[in-house]
Amino acid sequence: MQRQTQIFSLFFGITAIALGGYGVSNAEYFSAAEEKPVTISIAASTQPQTITIPPTPSLPAEITIQTKQATNAVSVQIFSPDRQCLTLVPQQVSIPQEKSLETAIAKTIEGLNNGDFSLAGYRVQVNNGVATVDIRLAADSPRHFASLSPCETFGLFGGLRQTLTQNLQWNIRDVRFTEQGQEIYL
Repeated sequence: MQRQTQIFSLFFGITAIALGGYGVSNAEYFSAAEEKPVTISIAASTQPQTITIPPTPSLPAEITIQTKQATNAVSVQIFSPDRQCLTLVPQQVSIPQEKSLETAIAKTIEGLNNGDFSLAGYRVQVNNGVATVDIRLAADSPRHFASLSPCETFGLFGGLRQTLTQNLQWNIRDVRFTEQGQEIYL
């Protein structure tokens, strides 16, 4: 999908450049040109490519375009509470395939840091279908896990649990939470 978007953007840009140089004064020349359109084929590749479009009467300058390296992305669902904090709502996101589990966790907890509750980081280990998420509070966080409201607890731990168990590619059936190796009881 990302590759198609890049190709569409490429052709849209070329068309804009080609048409942008021809105002009303050149309209009859542009419509009278009996030139066949230039066709460009781009093979799917994970490596950057250079595309050169030769000059034509309707496009008098050569155009060279460098594509970006394709990244392998996966689509996952991350979960966060609704406004009333009654249910967890899935959101589809595209993340890099490499370290997808860690990235999904980061995206799930992204909005939870606020002025009085800050996370410093986390580690995750998966063993026999059980993920252990070791969450670290920031040293200067005035609040701790025990001081979280029921909604904050639901958002953090419930959101992480749903994110990890509902994305079947990780084969996680249960989630444990620890703080510096000590079990967090919910």
